[in-house]
Amino acid sequence: MRSSPSSTQPNKDAAKLRAEILRRFVFVTPASGRWRVGGVGRRANEIGEEVAIVGLKHASSHEVVLRFPDGKLDSFSPIDLFPASASPC
Repeated sequence: MRSSPSSTQPNKDAAKLRAEILRRFVFVTPASGRWRVGGVGRRANEIGEEVAIVGLKHASSHEVVLRFPDGKLDSFSPIDLFPASASPC
């Protein structure tokens, strides 16, 4: 009698695929700085600490990941960020 494949095998395969995609196509660069969020979204005018820059290796753009005082992380296009020392418009 043949044993059936483990029910965790698909999960392991999916995890390997995710890891391979992240390794080959995504870059994450640690960074530091303080940025004020522009625009009109829910984070508008808030200041966050830059923790990383993330993007796809073959894309022409990237996102800046900020950590806010409430501990939450969010990402923004660089065009939506201003130095924290700059006053809002």
